[in-house]
Amino acid sequence: MPQTNDKNKQILIIAPHADDEILGCGGSIFKELALGNEVHILLITRGYEAQGFSKTALELKEKEIEKASTSIPFASFKRLELPAVALETIPRSEIIQQINQHINALLIHTLYLPFGRDVHTDHQIVFESAWAAAKPFRAIGVKEIYAYEVLSETGFQIPAAGMAFTPNTFVDITDTLEQKIDAFKNYSSELQEFPLPRSEEAIRALAAYRGSLVNMPAAEAFICLRMLK
Repeated sequence: MPQTNDKNKQILIIAPHADDEILGCGGSIFKELALGNEVHILLITRGYEAQGFSKTALELKEKEIEKASTSIPFASFKRLELPAVALETIPRSEIIQQINQHINALLIHTLYLPFGRDVHTDHQIVFESAWAAAKPFRAIGVKEIYAYEVLSETGFQIPAAGMAFTPNTFVDITDTLEQKIDAFKNYSSELQEFPLPRSEEAIRALAAYRGSLVNMPAAEAFICLRMLK
């Protein structure tokens, strides 16, 4: 996520599920906030009891989202509340329209999407819908679009040519890695024990690996999909 000195640049991170925004962009979020830019979150899904989620689990998740959304000074944190793990049941045109309306209402300059080849179907649908919603003639203000990676989803793509996450943009998060990890801990039910991927050790390992590719102690990696000047 490249930072500029422009104040009040409107940035939107689209998260299929609560915690994707931190896993994918957490360190970069804190860098952007320090620069005076405004970071918005659009959370696409939520779980429902009718889908098999327990009431206890849903109540815990609501508390975690409240904590996560208020512990960071986001300019906005909006939820579409579409059904998690069931986005394929929603007309694609409806998802595209809702995302497009949000992009245009906020006059978004920079947009972040989950990687389109993630193993999770929700991630794939959100990427495809957001990409369609951000067509240049539909979202004129969007100048930059990046895809981010999510531990436990991006690394498990089908091992075939053209499927891998191949970043071309790196952000030094050496100074904000601890803030990223602390922010992810707000989602306590998602934090795993190592060697599972959503563990503190795995977050640090990925940051170190991405950093080693560009001679930085810790980095977040993105694929730049659009850059308009």
